[in-house]
Amino acid sequence: MIKTRKIGIKILTILLLFIVINCNTSFAKILEIDWSKLEFYIPEELEQKIEDGAYVISCSANTNFVLDVAGPSTDNGAKVHVWTRTEAPNQKFYITYEGEDYYKIASINSAKMLDVANASTESGIQIQQYENNDTEAQRFKIVKNEDGTYSFIAKCSGMALDVYGGIFEDGGKVQQYKINGTDAQKFNLEKTELINDNVNGGVISIKTAKNPSMQMDMINCSEEEGNKVHLWQDAATLAQRFEMHRVGKNEIRIRTAASGGWLRGSSNKEGADVVQIGNSKTEASNSDTWKVEWDEGIILVNKETGLALTVNGDINTNGTEIKLENKVNDDTQRLLINTEYLIPTGYYTIQSKYGTMLDFPNNNQGTHLQTWTATGTSRQIFEISYTSEGYKIKSPVTGYVLDVYDGSMLNAATVQMEIDAGTRSQRWIPELLDGGYIVLKNLNSGMALNVHFANKEPGAVVNQGRQDNGDPQQWRLIPTNLDEFSSAWGDDYSGDKAYLATVIDRANRVGSDTDWFIAIDVRNFRLTLVHRVNGKWMIDACFNATMGYLGSNGMSHTGLSDENGKAETNWTVTRKIPNRSGDLWFVSYIDYTRPDGSDYSQGIHNHYELAGQSYSSHGCPRLTDEHAKYQYDTVAIGSRVHIWQ
Repeated sequence: MIKTRKIGIKILTILLLFIVINCNTSFAKILEIDWSKLEFYIPEELEQKIEDGAYVISCSANTNFVLDVAGPSTDNGAKVHVWTRTEAPNQKFYITYEGEDYYKIASINSAKMLDVANASTESGIQIQQYENNDTEAQRFKIVKNEDGTYSFIAKCSGMALDVYGGIFEDGGKVQQYKINGTDAQKFNLEKTELINDNVNGGVISIKTAKNPSMQMDMINCSEEEGNKVHLWQDAATLAQRFEMHRVGKNEIRIRTAASGGWLRGSSNKEGADVVQIGNSKTEASNSDTWKVEWDEGIILVNKETGLALTVNGDINTNGTEIKLENKVNDDTQRLLINTEYLIPTGYYTIQSKYGTMLDFPNNNQGTHLQTWTATGTSRQIFEISYTSEGYKIKSPVTGYVLDVYDGSMLNAATVQMEIDAGTRSQRWIPELLDGGYIVLKNLNSGMALNVHFANKEPGAVVNQGRQDNGDPQQWRLIPTNLDEFSSAWGDDYSGDKAYLATVIDRANRVGSDTDWFIAIDVRNFRLTLVHRVNGKWMIDACFNATMGYLGSNGMSHTGLSDENGKAETNWTVTRKIPNRSGDLWFVSYIDYTRPDGSDYSQGIHNHYELAGQSYSSHGCPRLTDEHAKYQYDTVAIGSRVHIWQ
């Protein structure tokens, strides 16, 4: 294909000399020609073929597969392969003409260049991404084929980008290979926008291009109007999650997960803070609209002021403020907008709009959800993780997940804790509300996790309800940690990590045939429940306990004072005997025996005695009614009972 263009000065000079010499034409007549209107045909190869901009590079033989940076990673050396089209940033590339028919091709997800590792000249080398180094390993000639497709030729090797084996499937290797003109080396260039808002519901993170481990972060994840943005290391929290909304071509608004407000300047002056303002009802304006530009990374330019979102200081330092500054196109303004999941995988407590916490009353399969005052116990800690169908919300202690009973589609159907079967009734879709709250919508029924009858009191039933985003359906996720002590609850020594570490050491040393271990300290009158989670012992509950009396044979019921003078011994839970104390609790007697099978009617039972002779000797541990019931409901038969003095 050829095009017409106005002829250049050098070519005109040569042509004039040719005319004069060969045609005996005078310069006077030549000058009478209106050269400004004269056009000639020249080959297209002498001009830039591809316009600078964002592209999806699809396989010509199957356009459903596109070039994709695996991960999607922002690391040097991340491999390029083909993958099913998703429109995500790791499938978009910014092509820039570098002259002499060569281009550089940057991943919009990472701002790193397509690169032939070590500028290799060997066939079969997989293409990677790498930070810009202006070498021939990062320059490609883009050749248009007769059928309208394009081939990419590496400058360092003269080889073509090639899909290994011509097999178009997820994960197919993209390599360099000798030019052969097959479909494996033919691609389509599809012009696109720098970013779009239809991936993962438009949820994004905003990172610095030079150091992607540093992200835009709402200070303390506060929902306060006017809360500032600063820079912080990747912590995978809601403070670093934003919702992107398209306004126009390459124009967006950015809503914070912290409050549901919109990013904008605190004023329209240079040096203004970038803050969150408004809510879901705030109408779009130039002050909260950002134009998306590219210069070795994304530049966000405020539409009202023309000022760019800027890291006001060191891009590697936590707490560096984010400001509006004049556009300078350097590393303080070069950003990455990466698609994310709204809820980062991690441990959370889930707080209702009424201040009560999502809770389950016992560790049994099928137990119903309720709300309760904050206790810090393991029954109020949930692990939330993304699956291909939605989020699962799991108790890390029991392994059970939030489940709508019997997969019901009915309003007010019970929500319970159940074995994870991977069903749609056990998957939840979060939607961002104002004030930093979310609604959790059941994938199967489309109904929302709901506090029944808007009950503000502890013990309220939690079920599913028709989604209206009202107060009973608003929840706040509070990140928490789950270490060996974080689930500890009960009496005053639950905060004594040094003491509890010695209890865990005993559990590791002695072991148990179940995932429960009962530690009885007869000197300090303490009974500690230890639970094994994912192979790791964790403190579950801490109960002060009184002890019984010495047996008539001179031995304590624990066997600590036997003829060998043992300071510790191990028993085993053999049975559970129901017992009633007045009309208050259905409580327990947990019986345990020695390893040799001997049984001195030793057990753990109810009634904590605050004073009296029970403090004077070592025998059966006695607990409050509530604590005895919890242990009866929780601990498995066959568990080890470890006793020491």
